[in-house]
Amino acid sequence: MVRSFITEIQVDQARIEGGVAAVVANLEDVVATSLQALPTESVRITKRLLHRDKPDVLQVIDEESEMFRERIHSVEAKEEVARFLK
Repeated sequence: MVRSFITEIQVDQARIEGGVAAVVANLEDVVATSLQALPTESVRITKRLLHRDKPDVLQVIDEESEMFRERIHSVEAKEEVARFLK
């Protein structure tokens, strides 16, 4: 995923402007901008799922399925589907 954000142009620019630190700073901006474009509640749920202990796989599947069902019925999801279908 990270590699998709880094282009040859960015690498060349980093060589000119200060090396890896410049690429990392730019990458952080790109990721932050990308996350800001996503629905807030979905990002919050994903972050919670990523930062928990490693429970039983079947339990995780059940929890994620339930959260997905809830998100499908959210106002945000309905608005996005309506926007897509226009």
